[in-house]
Amino acid sequence: HYARAEFQDRGARRPASSASVERPAGRPSRIRTPGMVLVAANLKAKKLGGFPSHGMVLCATEEGGAPRFVEVPAGAAPGDVVALEGLANPYASESQCDKKKLFAKAQPHFVVKGGQCFYKGKPFAVAGGVCTAPVADGASIN
Repeated sequence: HYARAEFQDRGARRPASSASVERPAGRPSRIRTPGMVLVAANLKAKKLGGFPSHGMVLCATEEGGAPRFVEVPAGAAPGDVVALEGLANPYASESQCDKKKLFAKAQPHFVVKGGQCFYKGKPFAVAGGVCTAPVADGASIN
């Protein structure tokens, strides 16, 4: 496996880096990547491939199944933020996310229903659409 560094403009206050792992050329991968995926940003940096990664790609996993990428709707652009109807979604720095354990507190409430992704019954809305995952109802998102 090879690690690949990506420096992304996610529309945040500063560009951030994240890492992904790729297979060497000629080796098939069982994971199919859609065009764009959902990334949890502003997380405490973790070393991956020798450099700090500040984000995590979100995947949905059903009991006994392989992880599947959470896909963003058509029309979404890099840097678009997930909106949760009726809930405030203020910007939180990496330090705030770490100290308040924001992702760890929210993640147990991420679930897939009817192929759509939800947090406490609110759909993950991006660019006028809803994020999806091709998994069975009740699959967790992590």
